[in-house]
Amino acid sequence: MSATVDGKATIAGLELLAAGIVQASGLALRAGVAAAEQSAKATTRWKDKSGETRKSIVGRVESYSRGFVRAGGASVFLENGTRPHPINAPVFIAGVGWRFIRMHPGTAETLFMSEARSRGEQAAQYGAEYYAGEVIRRIR
Repeated sequence: MSATVDGKATIAGLELLAAGIVQASGLALRAGVAAAEQSAKATTRWKDKSGETRKSIVGRVESYSRGFVRAGGASVFLENGTRPHPINAPVFIAGVGWRFIRMHPGTAETLFMSEARSRGEQAAQYGAEYYAGEVIRRIR
């Protein structure tokens, strides 16, 4: 007496599982990018003056393994802070020479993009667990 094991069904199941995991990773990445973008746009760590920096925040998914959120405007200064610096043109003062008459005291770092990245990573991790779990439940 002998038993025959057909591996075709197993291979088909594993192929379906692999395709589902790839799709789940893409959905998780999209969720992470969306969460990071929303967090950066919704931050209250700084006040809008022109609205340009907030409008410049854009998330994008390029592939199943690469996504990003970019911010323009004054984001680099908001994220990292600034040292004291002149805020107007130099003035020539007789006997003294060129001097800046007003100085900006500088700004503290806000780390709003770092916070957005952290929220995006959390959302992506949760999404990966959820979507991978859904794939496994459907394969059974």
